[in-house]
Formats: sequence, C-alpha cells, structure tokens
Amino acid sequence: MVERFQGDVIENTQITKDVYVLKVKLDKNIDFKAGQFVNIEIPFEGGKKQKSYSIASPPLQKNVLEFCIKKVDGGLGSTYLYNTFVGQKLNLLGPFGAFILKDHSNDAVFVATGTGIAGVKPMIEDLLENGYKKKIYLVFGVRYEEDIYYRNLFEELAKKHKNFIFIPTLSKPGNGWKGEKGYVQNWIKNEISYNGHHVYICGLVPMVEAVTKTCVELGFPQEHIHMEKYV
Repeated sequence: MVERFQGDVIENTQITKDVYVLKVKLDKNIDFKAGQFVNIEIPFEGGKKQKSYSIASPPLQKNVLEFCIKKVDGGLGSTYLYNTFVGQKLNLLGPFGAFILKDHSNDAVFVATGTGIAGVKPMIEDLLENGYKKKIYLVFGVRYEEDIYYRNLFEELAKKHKNFIFIPTLSKPGNGWKGEKGYVQNWIKNEISYNGHHVYICGLVPMVEAVTKTCVELGFPQEHIHMEKYV
C-alpha cells in the first residue's frame, strides 16, 4: 500500500566523483519488496516535484532506506539530494514498482550498470538472507574499476555464499585490471545458456534494451525477463 513518510537524512556519503549514498530514517516502518522504489519530494518553483529512486537497502530494514544516486548536471532531484545534510527532513511516498522477485525455483541472473545496482542489490541480499540455494549471478558493468559500487559488500557475499557469483565487467579497464572486460550483454551472450533462469535487468534504457535483446536471442521467454529502466 502506498503511504506518505517523513524521513531524516542520517548519512550522505560521496563514493565516487559523481555518485553518493544517501540514507534516510523514516518516521515509521515501510513495507516494501526488494526492487521497488519510492518518490522523494523535491522543492521546485515554490512547489514540489516527485523524483523516483530505487531502494538500495533490503526489506529487512524497515525504517531506514538507502539510495545510491548519481549526481547529474542540471538534474533537479540528484543535485538537491546531493546537497542534503544530516538531520534534514525529506518527504517520501511509496512503495511503487513491479520490478520484484518473481521466481525462487531456479538460477537467477542480475544485470546492472552504474547506479542501476541500487535496484538489484536488495534483491540479491533478500534471496541470500532467505537461504536461496540456486545460483545467483550478478553481472555489474561500469566504466572504471573505481566505479564498482558496493564492491566490498559483493565480494564478501561471494566468499560467504558459494552460490553467489559476482562478475564486475569494465568497459574502460586500466592496465592492471584482470577481470571481465566489455559490455554486460557480451558476457551474457558468451557465458549464459538459458535453462529456466529468470533475469533481472536495471539501468539506463540502452543497456536494458541491449540485454533484453540478447536474452531473447538466447531463448529466454519474455515472462522470464524483468526490467527497470532508468531515464
């Protein structure tokens, strides 16, 4: 059920030159599913606009929401939230969205680029917290090694859970990079053969469409392809 919430900013941490993690403590618990988003009210021309942001924290956290946001030049919401301070109050509405876990009976493939990781991170955490035993792949595409947000978290999860496979892939790798290179759809095309998997894709429209096309070519039925497009 969609509700209104007031929250206090409890953390605003810049993690790269243009990406920050914002944490907001709500005035009451929120009941949401991993993958959903909320709208945050942003002051605009004497009124307010609502901007949508994926909840990057798992549903186990009921009254503290985390967001991973890229500061976009001229972006109304991302610039305003970038400049928020600890203790500042925000108004939020939600939860919204149908980008949620659909199936728990087979291997799952998660594909994200950039801050699209915010949409799939809580899904993976939710599955692992609930004892999911099938394989979980996370293919995370960014340009540079320093852009691998939540890297420590995912590497620790991979050590703790043998069924979780973390695949960061760089489109502009440095000389010392020994991991995967290129675009996420190329890894999917070369490494995944459809066997009942569900795939969850989150990020900018061109990537989502490219990965969807690749999955269709590999034989994924449309009902096994789930996506959240960022614009």
